Amino acid sequence: MSKKYVVAGAGIGGLCAALALAKRGAETAVYEKSTQLAEVGAGLQLSPNAVHVLQSLGIADQVKAKAFSPQSAVMRHYQTGKTYFRVPLGGAATKKYGADYLHIHRADLLTVLHDACEKMGVNIHLGSSYSRLSARFPKSHYPI
Repeated sequence: MSKKYVVAGAGIGGLCAALALAKRGAETAVYEKSTQLAEVGAGLQLSPNAVHVLQSLGIADQVKAKAFSPQSAVMRHYQTGKTYFRVPLGGAATKKYGADYLHIHRADLLTVLHDACEKMGVNIHLGSSYSRLSARFPKSHYPI
């Protein structure tokens, strides 16, 4: 019999955790208070370390298809535009770190994670919360 896990929250972190558990054969349920999956904010920078995690979750290609790979990061003076320094990214980062450096919209990453969770059979419950945690752990165990 596989272990059963509950994940609180269907944001990027919660769906990553649920997907990782499901890939290891765990029966996983995610409880999200919101009635819809929506990510607040705009873009994310995914370092090669983050992309290594996405590779291990089996979703790096889907993320890369929705992401942008900048060729460099540049620090400039705010008034003159003079370049202080430039860090090569793109293929240079991939070669050096073994994974891409990417920019992606939060909603796109959330969609890829949600789709992957559904394919793995993760039960995602929107518009509901999970309250059994308080029955199992005294309030002193979690700072809410």
